[in-house]
Amino acid sequence: AAKVVCDLATSSLIQRGLQEYISVGRFHAHLRRVIKAFRARRDAMLEALPRYLLPGTVWLHPNGGRYIWLQLPEDVSANELFPYAADEGVTFVPGSYFFPGERPQSCLRLNFAINPPELIEEGVRRLGRAMVRFREVKESGMTTSGVSRAAKTVLAEPGCGS
Repeated sequence: AAKVVCDLATSSLIQRGLQEYISVGRFHAHLRRVIKAFRARRDAMLEALPRYLLPGTVWLHPNGGRYIWLQLPEDVSANELFPYAADEGVTFVPGSYFFPGERPQSCLRLNFAINPPELIEEGVRRLGRAMVRFREVKESGMTTSGVSRAAKTVLAEPGCGS
């Protein structure tokens, strides 16, 4: 009866199954595996970042979670960089999505949890290539005509990146 009052939508069967899973110790074993996997993925990204990203890019070393926050060099806007990264086959979430009001443009969030370590280095390499291309276009005064039309519209889509 208390469940009906407090929770009208969650399946009782799912809750009971999860309770059993947790009570027999499987959840803790699963959690240890996930922590080990995420740590390897985080470390792969942290090792790749200084090799491929522009000088002046800084990042936080997370002790947990699934993301690494980057602060880009002053002349690089995450929002403007996004289509270049999308053209390289990588996405991120611009940091401006996480700030109310006036939004800083130089931050971004990278997800290290969704790809295995062997793909992470390639993703960071591609992001670095996008940063170089973005800076070259900006310094030359060219327009973004070299960026695909599809990539330019990705930011308009809800929930872009991750």
